[in-house]
Amino acid sequence: RVSQLFELGATDAECLTLTVHVHGYNGGGLLTSVMGLEAFVPNQHISRRPGLQRAETAAALVGTDIEVAPLQLEPFENIRLSETRAVALRAHAQLAPGRVVHGRVRHLTDYGAFVALDGLNMDALLHVSAISGAMT
Repeated sequence: RVSQLFELGATDAECLTLTVHVHGYNGGGLLTSVMGLEAFVPNQHISRRPGLQRAETAAALVGTDIEVAPLQLEPFENIRLSETRAVALRAHAQLAPGRVVHGRVRHLTDYGAFVALDGLNMDALLHVSAISGAMT
């Protein structure tokens, strides 16, 4: 199992996501296991849940399965995972050149607009050169 996990990480690290079971938490994050190996999801890599503080989110996730992506895979040492990276990978997989995506402008700058993309849980920069009608 160890070699399988690390072979996956070596070949598909940029697109690999895994479903893991959360069996506990501590002040630093979630305690999980993947393929029989202990793994950890740091607090800053746990997706926020509406209406919950960080500690409440960690407690609420105990006993559930979450989708994660690898952050650090070291045989027999540290396996650190990221739920936020898995969310971003899912979102990027839905994007393709030329695809029309709806969103809401969150912030305007001299160089473009930051747009919250509908259904993708991510923001994107729309460069001023791609906006019809100058922003001046």
